[in-house]
Amino acid sequence: MSEIGTNNIVKYSKRYISDNYSFFVELLYRLGFDIRKEFEDSEKKRITYFTKDGYVTFFLSNRKNQLFGFISNHFLSRLGIYEEWNGRFISRWDLAVYRKQRNLALSEHPNSDILYIDLDTHNPAFANPPFTAYVKFIQKLLSAVKENLGCVPVFCEISRAYRGAHIYFRVQDTWDKEKIFLLIERVMKAADNRIKLELRKEQGKGYRLPFAWDYLPYSIERKTIIRSIPIALKETLRILDSNLYKINYNTASGVLYQNNTELLSESFISKIEGSGSIWKKERISKDGKSNSFQITEGNRVGGEKSIFKVLNYCLSKGMDYEQTKEFCLSCNAGSKDLTAIAKNPNGKEEKELKTLYEYCKINFKSEYAPSNLGENEGKSFHSNLQYLTPIDLQWIDSEAYKTFYIRN
Repeated sequence: MSEIGTNNIVKYSKRYISDNYSFFVELLYRLGFDIRKEFEDSEKKRITYFTKDGYVTFFLSNRKNQLFGFISNHFLSRLGIYEEWNGRFISRWDLAVYRKQRNLALSEHPNSDILYIDLDTHNPAFANPPFTAYVKFIQKLLSAVKENLGCVPVFCEISRAYRGAHIYFRVQDTWDKEKIFLLIERVMKAADNRIKLELRKEQGKGYRLPFAWDYLPYSIERKTIIRSIPIALKETLRILDSNLYKINYNTASGVLYQNNTELLSESFISKIEGSGSIWKKERISKDGKSNSFQITEGNRVGGEKSIFKVLNYCLSKGMDYEQTKEFCLSCNAGSKDLTAIAKNPNGKEEKELKTLYEYCKINFKSEYAPSNLGENEGKSFHSNLQYLTPIDLQWIDSEAYKTFYIRN
């Protein structure tokens, strides 16, 4: 496995930290750490600081720039040399412990859109492999998340001491953090159940800032360790400038449903969404049968997203728009929009249906459409959420959100 080193590039030094300090602060803010200098009198800024006697937790006053002094010390801690060693051989463990001194741990900012996961591999089984093999193991877990959920982190660093990894994902809706965490945890533990995962929370436990000596940045795009902090800093800020990595919960759960349904047990679904989950209602049974189909009130574009399954089916049968519209109307079981189309074929709802038809036509893939409707082809439609593509799910939620506000 190749690594990105430090040859022929700017070195990580006191001068570099001083000249680029604003970028380090920006990184912490964008990775969701609570670095506010000032806070309400009712609040207390709790920080955790590593000293030669171990971790110490205390509360800061409102004194200006006090926190920034601790932040600066954290990034400088990689450069410290213990003069009393005087060239003697020092174990990697002793060096790691020494260089942890002045490391800073902070909790989550209240408005953070970052999902921070502390992945622990505190297991003897992980103690002896070559570091390159350990990196490949972490890479395997990240690949499982990408393949099963479509989720890619914005930043990751891996422990030199085989203690785990710090993984940062970015979410579209902050209220979905815990549900997305449960999906990621489910996928990772299915890949290897020896690991443990912990979610950072607001006003909760503090987590160490990036670039501590005993953690090495991992390039998400190039799938390799980066031993140059300047390169890692630049790459991470560039990734955070993009919105490509934002995770939508409905999209992620839809991808998992499509790619690895076995992980969505009824007990797991209930844990995330409760007993009313549409995934539980629509989950296909072992014998391949599925529930009968109707487009009911609230489930055309929102809810169970029924219209997209019908449109995919119609396109697979080569129907034009007029034929598709008639078929949709025949499936109406209380949908206000379809009822409005039946009453006024040239109204706003009909134009919306045509827009959806054209969208599905552009993005149609035959593998997402059912092959037939069985014996009752002319009367009912048997469907399953697996016929929706990931791009469908993301677009549906966006359109449903806009439609809700237009009508209200």
